[in-house]
Amino acid sequence: MIFTPLFAFARFGKYGIEQQDSFDGYLQYVGQTVKYVKGEDGNETEMDKSFIKGGGDYDKEYTILKITGNKDKITFLLQENNGKTKVRLVARNRYYFYDNSRISDVPLLLIGLIEQDKQLFANQSSSVIVSDIQLHKRNGQVYPNIVYVITDRSDASVYYSDVENIADLNDLGKVFTNPKFKCTYKIVNVFIDETETVLLDWRKHYLLKNSIDGTTEDMVAKYFDSNSNSVFERAGAGQFYATLKEVEKPSNPAVRYGTTTSVSDKNITKFSYIDNYIDILIFAGEKDFYFTIKNISSNTIKVVWNEAVFVDVNGSTSKIMHTGIKYSQRDADQSSSTIIKGAKLDDLATPINKVYYDDILKIWDRKSLYEDAEKGKENQILQLMLPIQVKDVINEYVFKFELTYKYKHPEYLVDL
Repeated sequence: MIFTPLFAFARFGKYGIEQQDSFDGYLQYVGQTVKYVKGEDGNETEMDKSFIKGGGDYDKEYTILKITGNKDKITFLLQENNGKTKVRLVARNRYYFYDNSRISDVPLLLIGLIEQDKQLFANQSSSVIVSDIQLHKRNGQVYPNIVYVITDRSDASVYYSDVENIADLNDLGKVFTNPKFKCTYKIVNVFIDETETVLLDWRKHYLLKNSIDGTTEDMVAKYFDSNSNSVFERAGAGQFYATLKEVEKPSNPAVRYGTTTSVSDKNITKFSYIDNYIDILIFAGEKDFYFTIKNISSNTIKVVWNEAVFVDVNGSTSKIMHTGIKYSQRDADQSSSTIIKGAKLDDLATPINKVYYDDILKIWDRKSLYEDAEKGKENQILQLMLPIQVKDVINEYVFKFELTYKYKHPEYLVDL
């Protein structure tokens, strides 16, 4: 029987018929044991119909008895194993690229080669092994594709790998340690991220399992360094929190000492400071200070932005910009904000030395207020000085925030 196949490709990697540069290249498959793989439900191809019409059976094994043809058309003569039926398949010599493979449209699975590799895998001594080779169904594809079944013997977890190169699986079972952490990480799978279409060398991923709680981390293999710093950086992930330690009040004797309290508002801890001039609710976000300031004096007050200052954990100072100022004009003079008696101002303060233009994304952004802070180091202070003018007197309020770092998983650490 002779037929014209649908434009569909069977992606079996080295376990399938790869497209060859010349007809002679196909002769390597003579004598191979194969099975015909049909299209997925609802995707039956013309080749499938012709295979069955010509006496073929999806559940039976065949030997490639003979291959004939030329650079445009290849004919496979299949002999049923332990039977007399012969089936002839004719395919165009066409292909498409997938990674480094040329994939043909001949849906013959080299099950003899699969069985050979299974025998090689049978003697693995690693804690993470290749336990099987299977066809895996995917929605939207005409044919299933080959996957390696991975088993972690420590807890019988099962994973599936679709790498093209079996040598990539040599990394399975590798364990990474770090003296700062109680946990270790073990590679339990190597797989291809099909969603990555821009940078092909990012497609290969490792799946690493944490020894303490069994959670896994998905990481790009290309950037997983030999010291495994990247995975342990994630293990040590956490967040800086800024607590208002004190407010240094102005030297003006007319300003009485105020009181400081913490306030929980929508799962955010804010800090209240009240004296006889101002009532302010303030907190430090990741990139900005946010505050609401109310004038409780008997006079109009002003926030003098040109004199406001930020001081980082190393003592370096920076001017401040606030709402309404363009990032590109952050160095320009800023008008003071006037707050009449009984009124309030909602605003934010951003250190201008944290503002930058991202040439790749083509956007303005700000660096973290905590970029120079160190995890676990004590007595790290951020300061925000807001100059409040009352009549002709500028009163400098210095808000001092003490930093603490809270780990997401402190149980991973050897010492806190």
